[in-house]
Amino acid sequence: MKKLLMFLTFVMMVMVGLAQSQPKFSYQAVLRDTNDRLVTNGNNITLKWEVMNLSNNVIYTETYTGLTTNSQGLFSLYLGDSTVGIGSFGAVEWYNARVRTTLIYNGQTIVSPIQPVMAVPYALIADDLNPNGKTIKEIYHTIDTVKAHIRQELADTSVSIRYQIDTVKTQLRVEIDTTSQQIRSALVDTATNLRGYINTRAAQLQQNLDDSTSAVRSALIDTAADIRGALVDNFNRVGVAIHDSVSILRDSIKSLKDSIHALRVSIEQMKLHMKQGGDNVEFTAMDNQTAFILASGLDEPQSGTLIMMYINGVRVRSAAVSYDSGTRTFTYDPTEFGNKMIIADDIVEFEWNNF
Repeated sequence: MKKLLMFLTFVMMVMVGLAQSQPKFSYQAVLRDTNDRLVTNGNNITLKWEVMNLSNNVIYTETYTGLTTNSQGLFSLYLGDSTVGIGSFGAVEWYNARVRTTLIYNGQTIVSPIQPVMAVPYALIADDLNPNGKTIKEIYHTIDTVKAHIRQELADTSVSIRYQIDTVKTQLRVEIDTTSQQIRSALVDTATNLRGYINTRAAQLQQNLDDSTSAVRSALIDTAADIRGALVDNFNRVGVAIHDSVSILRDSIKSLKDSIHALRVSIEQMKLHMKQGGDNVEFTAMDNQTAFILASGLDEPQSGTLIMMYINGVRVRSAAVSYDSGTRTFTYDPTEFGNKMIIADDIVEFEWNNF
């Protein structure tokens, strides 16, 4: 259970039992915890009540056991009606009295400050005012003395209360300052942690951006290299195509020259054939055909005889045609004629003159 804060408040001090042999008066107090909450329905409460003189010497004690609080945290008792430890209740000079209470509850002990008795029942001091048949003047003097004591007690109590208030204010100020420092420190730590987190995230984002930039740069470099490579390949292919075209053109020119030459030779051979006779054979070609077999019964070219080949009437270079007498086969080599391939239904002619 939290530490208790006992408010021993003189809610009511009423003189009772005046006609009895032992005077007494009612005493009530409220019990609260440190959070200012009422301790309700508490039981087994022990209260020790000490009465002191102006020199703070204990002149009377009483002990009360088995006390309980009600639903409002209030407990009640009669002072002068319990176990006496020191002194006599009837001998107490109440106008000079101070009290201190010690409360024991649930294993905890709470001792209150020494406080003056703020309200003294008249019946308890009546005998002190005129114990031996004093005169009115003496009684007034005694009353003035009591009033002076009361004023002094009130002044002392006021000073004590102010001191306690100042102490509480100081404690509150210290608590507030401490709490403010703790809050400020927590805010600084939070700001530091937040700044660290932001810096870390910023560094991560910057690293990610750098990595992305590097990746994009690398991709652009690779793309540029691929484009450059493709352009180079295209340029090379174009160059090769141009070179091939030039070669073909060159070969065509050469073929044209060869054709002109062959035409001259043919003319000469025709002239000679008119005189001596000649042979030729014609084929209807298939796709990519390069071998043409001379039918049996036909005269074949003699060794060393110039063989002229025509594709659709176009003279082929002499280096592109050969004849194998063993197999009676004419062979066409496209690589010697600009890679010109024979297609289906091309008319292929071979002519030769045996001298």
